[in-house]
Amino acid sequence: VHQSSTHAASSLLVTALNEGRDVIMDGTLSWEPYVVQTIAMARNVHRRRYRMGVGYKVLDDGSVTENYWEEVEEDESTRTCMNNRKPYKIEFVGVVCDAHLAVVRGI
Repeated sequence: VHQSSTHAASSLLVTALNEGRDVIMDGTLSWEPYVVQTIAMARNVHRRRYRMGVGYKVLDDGSVTENYWEEVEEDESTRTCMNNRKPYKIEFVGVVCDAHLAVVRGI
């Protein structure tokens, strides 16, 4: 269930960013490579469109690749339309609460 809901949320995120919509993202339990790649995508999405990448994959040799977002190759007319878009303003907000409140909320 977690994998399918995570996949659905990532799909909604990349679609919203590609369309220039406002996004509020809860990064609870996000890990560094995902956060770094997501911020890089948000900073560049006014110039290029993106799609979901393969995500976290363990290869046959045991090495790990993490590619969450991929740039989409587009024709010149689509790129010209995107030149009118403004870059996203990214803001981080930290919220904390007592552990016993978080656990009760999660149950």
